[in-house]
Formats: sequence, structure tokens, C-alpha cells
Amino acid sequence: MATTCEDMSAAAIAEGIDASEATPLLPKNDSEDSGKTITSIPVLQTAIILSIQIAEPITSTVIYPFVNQFVRKTGVTRGKESATGYYAGIIESIFFITEAATALGWQRLSDRYGRRPLLLIAPLGLAGAMLAFGASQVFWLLVVARGFQGAFNGDIGVTKTVMGEITDSSNRASVIALIPPMWSTGMLIGPLIGGVFSFPADHWPNTDDDDDAEPPSAWDMFKIPAVASVLINYGALAFVDMSMLALQPLFWSTSIENGGLGFTALRIGTINSIFGLPNALFQMLIIPRVFKRFGPRTLGIVAMIGSVITISLYPLEHWVTKRRGEFGGIGWVVLIAQLIAQTSVFSGYASLQWYLVEVAPTPITLGTIQGLGQTFAVIGRAIAPPTSTSLFAVSIERHLFSGYFVFVLIGLLQVLAVRGAFFLPKTKVNRNGVWSITT
Repeated sequence: MATTCEDMSAAAIAEGIDASEATPLLPKNDSEDSGKTITSIPVLQTAIILSIQIAEPITSTVIYPFVNQFVRKTGVTRGKESATGYYAGIIESIFFITEAATALGWQRLSDRYGRRPLLLIAPLGLAGAMLAFGASQVFWLLVVARGFQGAFNGDIGVTKTVMGEITDSSNRASVIALIPPMWSTGMLIGPLIGGVFSFPADHWPNTDDDDDAEPPSAWDMFKIPAVASVLINYGALAFVDMSMLALQPLFWSTSIENGGLGFTALRIGTINSIFGLPNALFQMLIIPRVFKRFGPRTLGIVAMIGSVITISLYPLEHWVTKRRGEFGGIGWVVLIAQLIAQTSVFSGYASLQWYLVEVAPTPITLGTIQGLGQTFAVIGRAIAPPTSTSLFAVSIERHLFSGYFVFVLIGLLQVLAVRGAFFLPKTKVNRNGVWSITT
């Protein structure tokens, strides 16, 4: 049975405890005081929560292999293939817009009605939205169904709240450390499901089919310089992006004395929520225009430069905050500038996804190259969190480069990534504004 805030306050009063708005809602575990025992991880509950969490990366990425074909089949582009990107961008972005818009609402509802009802309703609603998306034949229905997918994924914050409630200080870090692997696994499974099970008639044709062509091996594709350049850049971007995603909450939540900004969980959540919606709108409305005006190669290079700016501002944020004694003033200016620079990093995926399609020598090689691209990206995302967070800990503990060694090292790697972006195949644009690779 769900326990509300009012129930807990009533229980506290019944037990003779002086309950007020400052009274902690979560009882303090004895192991937090004793420092002698480590509470065992609630395996079943943790597994259930993680199974709900993995739905977010799966449902957000499952459409990428076939969304462009879906858009064309609706007829909304009126046969103009170059317009596909605009409509596909709307479908891809609406997911995160509705997720950002509903995340706080899910949390408020869970506080009022309990966690369990919402953790049951949201996955069921998500399943229905996914079925509706697959059955949609017109563009606006695709957008609506995709929007509901994002809305029902807004309960991810509730699952993280539950993680905090079923753990204590002795085992919480171990449980929370399982979140990034779930995300990486979902990012791998989602596109795989979408690629394998979309348009099954195309993947498993009748045995009478005369087309016996065999796709080339992955190694044959990687030996093509243009393909290798794109794949390496894709892996580098994924590493850069995930490194910053792992470092950001760690840096924000670490105390000022230990090299961070000393943010509370509330402030971290608020900043991410406020930043999420403008970022989604920027990716949906601005990036397509930038892509059309400057081309995919420039966009890819700018994304890597943006990552260098983003990582280089971490030491400045801490230095300013340390001198002030608390975060504020010029610190906000630096933080906002950093978040703006970070938006350009996300746009790099649009560039490299375009390249993954365009560098395919023949249609039959497209699947192999897409698979390689996803493999390189997942490898980058898998190694980035433990690498960056461990370097952060070592930098602080050993006071390397005044505690900024992690930013120096990853910054140097990102400078190399900028250099690598210049090896992306050169592009040209025709009079109709359609970009292609220069041959």
C-alpha cells in the first residue's frame, strides 16, 4: 500500500516525534550512524526498478533505424526526400519535450498517491504508445504516439526516487552505479530491435528471391578510409558526450572543498529540467537550419569544439565558486555558457548519423555500417563513465593539477577529437540545398 507524506507525518506525531516541514521523510538507517555494517542490496526491488529504467533508452532509440522510412511512407514529404530530416526531427524531439514536460508531474503524483501505482501505470501506457506508433499510418499520429512515449517515460525520475528509498548510505552508491550500464545497454538494444524487426519482409524475403548478394564484412567496410573516419568520430563523440554526462552530476554534487560546486539534488534536478526543454527545441528547430546552411562536416567539427569549451569551463566554475565561498554571481554566467556550449555537442549526432548513411558504397552495405557505428558508439559510452569519474576521484585525492587533472586529460583527448573531425569526408551542396559527399 502506498505511503504518502501525510501518512508519514501522522505516524511521526503518533509516536511523539516533533514533526514539522523540516522533519526528514526518510528514516535514518542505523548503518549510516554506526559505520560498521553495510546493508545488503535489495536485489529483487533493484532489478525491477532497473527493468523500468532501461525502457527509456530502448524506446527513445528504437525508432532511429526506421523513422526516416516511416516518415516517407506517410506521404508528408510529398516525395521530396530532402525534407525527410525536418519531419523526422520533430518525431525524435517530441519524445524528450514531453518527457521533460511531465517528469515533475510524475514525481508530484508519486508523492501524493505513492510510487507503486505510477510504476505500474507508466510502463503499461508506454507499451500502448509504442503499439500506437507502430500502427500509425499518418504523420500526425506518429507525432502524437511519440509524444505519449515521452510522457510515459517521465516516470524515470520516480524510479530514481525509489532507488534512494530502498537504499541507505552504505549501499546507495553501488545501486546508483548500475544506472549508466542500463542506459548503455538500452542504447545498444533499442536500435538493434528497430533495425532487425522493422520492415520484416525486406529482411526475410521469400526463398525464391533471386537477389543472392552477400553484404561485405565489417572489416572490409572499415578498410574504406571515409567509413573508418566516420566510425572513429562517432565513437569519439559518444565517449566525449558520455564523459560529460557522467562528470556533470558528480562535479555539481561534490562539495566546494573537494573540487565541486556543492549543489543539492534539488538544484541539480532543477537545472537539468530547465535546460532540457530549450535544448530539445534547439535541436528540433535550429539544428536543421544550421545543417542546411553549413553542412554536416562543419556541424561535426563545431560539435567537437563545443566539447572542448564545455570541459574547459569546469575548472573555471570551481575556481570562481571557491573564491566566492559559495556558488553564485559569475558562476551562473559560466555555467550558462557551459550549457550553451554543450548543446552543440548533441548536434554532432545529426552530423555523424548523416555520414553513416552517406558513406555506404551501396545500399546492401548500409546495414553493416550502421551496425559498426552503433558498436563504436556503445563502446565509447561504456568506457566513458568509469574512466571520467575515476579520473575525477584520483585528481581530487592526489591533488593532481590542483585537482583539475581529469579536465586537463579529457580536454586533451577532446582536442584530438577536434583534429579527427577534420578528417571527415568533405561535402558539397547543390543549388537545391542538398548536401552530398565530395567524390
